[in-house]
Amino acid sequence: MQFNKLEFIPTSVGGIIEVTPKNGCGYGDVKKISLVTNTIPDRVEMQVSTDTLCQSSVYRFSFKGAEDVDYSWRLQDGWSWSLMEEFKEDSASILTGPDSTILLIIGKNECGYSNSIFSYTSIQKPIEPNLSVTNNSYENLRTVKVDNPWYFETVQWCYNGEPIQGLLATDESYIAYLPGIYTVEVSNDLGCYLTQNIDDGIEVSYNDQKFAVFGGSSGTLLILNGTEKEAISKVFDFSGKLLVSRLLSPGINQIHTHLKGALIVNVFGSGYAYSEKVLVY
Repeated sequence: MQFNKLEFIPTSVGGIIEVTPKNGCGYGDVKKISLVTNTIPDRVEMQVSTDTLCQSSVYRFSFKGAEDVDYSWRLQDGWSWSLMEEFKEDSASILTGPDSTILLIIGKNECGYSNSIFSYTSIQKPIEPNLSVTNNSYENLRTVKVDNPWYFETVQWCYNGEPIQGLLATDESYIAYLPGIYTVEVSNDLGCYLTQNIDDGIEVSYNDQKFAVFGGSSGTLLILNGTEKEAISKVFDFSGKLLVSRLLSPGINQIHTHLKGALIVNVFGSGYAYSEKVLVY
């Protein structure tokens, strides 16, 4: 029996080989042999958890890998970007450094390997904000302030490490009506954010009390409700006539009374009562 050998170079998409036998009597049935070929791994497409890469921040990088392919990650040597310890073949957390870096994904299978190369550039974070504390127009209260606000696009005040809700906490200054540590989260015009460490914040101290009342200008009262529930405030003149009654939310409450002169303010709530004589002008 004679064996015939066929040498060929397969394509990347495979194909079909047709074999037609022949002897002295003629041609036999055509034999079709399907060929499935393997190739080196395709290059991958990288997905990043954000569109803006800021310096000294951790982001998640991931791609959709193929079956029967082993992947490994490499960062360009000599740069300050680094792979975090916890990562999988198809995803990893990367700590960004300054400037640029090259990320290399190496895919290997039985046919060989391929390199997927990605270039990234990080953006500078905001500079460190400078904070100060001063007195304000409300008696016995303090105002915390960002002394270099022109460097920042946005400012968000935080109290003991937690963001303070409301528009009053997004200005360059904030009335610190509660004792504690105040910090800020700031952003620059490049879209990067910097959150101050609580150790770098500014501490404000007051007497520990549930309610406080402060008089200000233009008939404005500032009332602190230091409880977690709503309270009621009642404003009287010195003859005992009720002038204003308001429901107080937890936290700071600004009440515009349009009144002037000496007033008596009583606050009730959560089993506590408080009374204060104030002057508005």
